[in-house]
Formats: sequence, structure tokens, C-alpha cells
Amino acid sequence: RPVLYTPEGLFTHRITTICQLHNTNTTLAVGDSTGDCHLVDIRRMHSGKQFSARKQIAKEEIGLGRLVGPGGSIRELVSHPTLPYLACVGLDRKLWTWDVSKRKMMDCVYLKQRLNSALFCADDCWSADDEKND
Repeated sequence: RPVLYTPEGLFTHRITTICQLHNTNTTLAVGDSTGDCHLVDIRRMHSGKQFSARKQIAKEEIGLGRLVGPGGSIRELVSHPTLPYLACVGLDRKLWTWDVSKRKMMDCVYLKQRLNSALFCADDCWSADDEKND
């Protein structure tokens, strides 16, 4: 059974969902039970090796950053198949969308219900032309 070790303190709460980003095959988005969404580089994870002695350096070794937004447990993370977008639904009843290449929040929508899953449409309704119209 393969095991990858993370430094102590990077994930302090229970992990609820993991999503591999489609635009880069080496980045994972990890959601936890408190609403934190972390971006992690799996090339820098170790299989049995010791991390740096200091926690801060160890976090910087594999952590690419945190996506700010959700207030409740993240139920699912979904990556867009062609664009660098990541969507998240959770117990805070909101759909959060980020551009992961810039780590910028694109949109947040209140949905009135607690959702457990999300999907992206197959059509190209989110294109570069939409950004020019903003």
C-alpha cells in the first residue's frame, strides 16, 4: 500500500476530499472538514523520508498555497477539464470557483441547499472572451 507523508501541521483537520488538477498533473487540491482548501505539489512529497526539522520550512516544501473562501466542511472539489478552474461545494451552501493559476476567487454563489457534489459542463461557456466583457 503506497503511503506519502506530509509534514506535521500542514493538514491539521480531517481531509474530506482530494482533486487532481487537470492543467497540471502534479498538483492536488485538498479540502478538509473546516473549509480549508490547500494546493499541494505531489512531486515534493516524500515516501518515508524525513522532512526538515522546522515546521515552516517543511510546509513550504510541498504546500503551494491556500484557497480562501469556504466556511464549512468541503464536500467535493472539481477541476475543469480544460481551464485552470477549480470548484468547491460544502456545508456552507455556497459554490466557490477559483482560477488556480492565479489563486484568485472567480465567483461565489449561494445555493440554498447543502450540496455533496458538483460538475462542470462540457461546453465552453467559460472562455477568455467572457473576461473581456467584464
